[in-house]
Amino acid sequence: MLDYVRAGVEYVGQDLEGVLADEADGGARHIVGPVISAALLGQRLSLVSGPAVALGAGQRRFLGRAALACQF
Repeated sequence: MLDYVRAGVEYVGQDLEGVLADEADGGARHIVGPVISAALLGQRLSLVSGPAVALGAGQRRFLGRAALACQF
């Protein structure tokens, strides 16, 4: 079963050039959280999901993430 299920931590950064400057669109955004993924159908299909926390002013604090990827 461990060949098909993985767990980890994910970090996403957006507009990182705005870290040191106040920009009109709100500047840099950082999101971090644990993820779990499962490989299905002979590892041709991946399902990834997990909660996340936004780090930064003016953002919703708790988020969720889900993704489905298919290799062909």
